[in-house]
Amino acid sequence: MLRGSLIARPLRVARQNGTNLNRNLRHRFGSAAMSGTTPQRYRIRHIEKNSYMRFIFLLAGLLCLAACQNPTQPNHTLELPEQAFTFEGPLFEGPNTANATLNKAELTNLAQKASFDLSKAQSVTLESVVVDVDSTTGALFSNFALQAVAGKRDLISVAIAQGGNSGNIALSPSKEANVTPYFTGHEDLTWVLDANAAHDDTSTYQVKLKVRLNVAAPAVQ
Repeated sequence: MLRGSLIARPLRVARQNGTNLNRNLRHRFGSAAMSGTTPQRYRIRHIEKNSYMRFIFLLAGLLCLAACQNPTQPNHTLELPEQAFTFEGPLFEGPNTANATLNKAELTNLAQKASFDLSKAQSVTLESVVVDVDSTTGALFSNFALQAVAGKRDLISVAIAQGGNSGNIALSPSKEANVTPYFTGHEDLTWVLDANAAHDDTSTYQVKLKVRLNVAAPAVQ
């Protein structure tokens, strides 16, 4: 009996110490210490969560600031005055060119009458481009293409014909060409119209151009 008592006493002490240790852990660290999650891992997760929330708030603040600095501007439609291109003979088979200039002052006045400031436009795009060709001119010319140049800016291709040789021929505006600086700058804009002649000719022909713009610009106060 003495030997059994000697063995049982250390076991009871060990169980009692284990119970006391569990109570101390719950008191110091809560349930995290008893669920397999160490205090260190708990603190790391807490830090990671705080860092993630700070990043979200910072990103939201930057987006809000950008929106305030560049507010979306209303869209306006602007019909440009009809312009005439004169192809003077002698003309030669193949590509031929005619020019027409859009006066900057006239363009600015048109925008003001439409109640917006063109010089502050965020974007300008060609909504539609149409050349008016009579049957005689259409018998000679085909494959119309429109280019633009202003001041020291490069000559860029802005629209090409979708088909047809006479009547109102719709040109397809280029999606790659950025025409905004050509309209918001201080220089006159020059249209350059190319057309292929079917044969040599000594006569003079005229083609009319109609352009409608879509402009994102602030309203005039």
